[in-house]
Amino acid sequence: MTNQSGRRKISSDSRLDSFASYSLLSPNGTVLNEEVDEYSWWSRGSSSRRGEMFNVGGGSPDTTEAEYVLDYGGYVLTPKNDFAAWVTVVGAGGGATNTSGGTHAGGGGYTKGLVKFKANVPYTLVIGEGGRSINRSTFGGGGRGHHGGTGGDGGGLSGLFMNVAHNSKTEWGHTYNTPVRREQAILIAGGGGGKGHHSQNHHGNGGGGGGWTGRDGHNSGPGTQSRAGTSGYNNNGPQGNGHGFHGGHSGSNTSWLGGGGGGWYGGGGGGHTSNHHNGGGGGSGHHAYPQEIMAQPNNDKAQFLVTAFTTRAAGGQSFGTWKPGNWRNPLIYNTGHGGAHAGRGGHGEGTTHGSRHGKVIIQFAPGYYDNMMKPFPDIDPMAGSNYASQNNRGQNYDKTI
Repeated sequence: MTNQSGRRKISSDSRLDSFASYSLLSPNGTVLNEEVDEYSWWSRGSSSRRGEMFNVGGGSPDTTEAEYVLDYGGYVLTPKNDFAAWVTVVGAGGGATNTSGGTHAGGGGYTKGLVKFKANVPYTLVIGEGGRSINRSTFGGGGRGHHGGTGGDGGGLSGLFMNVAHNSKTEWGHTYNTPVRREQAILIAGGGGGKGHHSQNHHGNGGGGGGWTGRDGHNSGPGTQSRAGTSGYNNNGPQGNGHGFHGGHSGSNTSWLGGGGGGWYGGGGGGHTSNHHNGGGGGSGHHAYPQEIMAQPNNDKAQFLVTAFTTRAAGGQSFGTWKPGNWRNPLIYNTGHGGAHAGRGGHGEGTTHGSRHGKVIIQFAPGYYDNMMKPFPDIDPMAGSNYASQNNRGQNYDKTI
């Protein structure tokens, strides 16, 4: 393929095809065999966007959605040839109830990378489940809200994992025996913390997920790159803290407490003191490139990433908002083309104000990328900015390679 003017090769030694041939296994066991190039799109695509290989997520957990559109769960993509693709992952929003005041659950994080896929290697695509108020863990590791039914569950992480095949919608329990492992992770976007309640709104907000460090709830810590979020006030149960991938459960001493969001490390579960009913912390995001953050069990996956970045959602205990990371991206925010506010944190239990699942979007890249144009219509807040900050360290989108 001609290396067009203004476009740069992914790498001088890459032998990447001008098409992507792959199989796709869905949570219900359906298998699709697909072939996409830069001018075509996969058979289940709803946007007719050129080069689109996969676009799932953004639906409401209060509504049963058809697979491949606004769904959540684990999908397995197995390439039949070597190719490159842009992969965008958005964590799920935390849950809420309609009785929990004016606070917000945390939105999900945003992570994006240019990935070199290898033939005959299974990749699991995790689309995190949006939190509700049904007091259980979510798919993707969100912790449960209070068992009385009035606290929001944490949102699940979304991510891309290599050398693993897991297709399911089964909730992830608060256990280290998760269906995917840390050494298999390439990209992760953290889930938002579930919502609590207080007359002073900042006490009940859930923390936003994503970025190298998520956002905290009121006294419930966020996930980082090296540790899980700690639990909130008087939440002394054995599962109040988060751990790798899973958010902590809320305390059980009163109602209106939020669970922690799932992530590279999950956020802490909400606690309670006096009349403070607190939300959960957000789970952290992650990508395997660069290795500057510290030695990690998946550092070897950096060879499959050309460039990547991660950012967290804005909302936290001192500033509540439902918005996910990079919420202006039309593929996340617009209701058209399956966007449906992917990764939104909940403000109430109904479908209008409830949370949204995470999202995974994959778009074929034909052996090169354009450093002047985005691979699809996109607004990235870090592009051309002081993106390498304490909580969003990484490579600038417009300067890498």
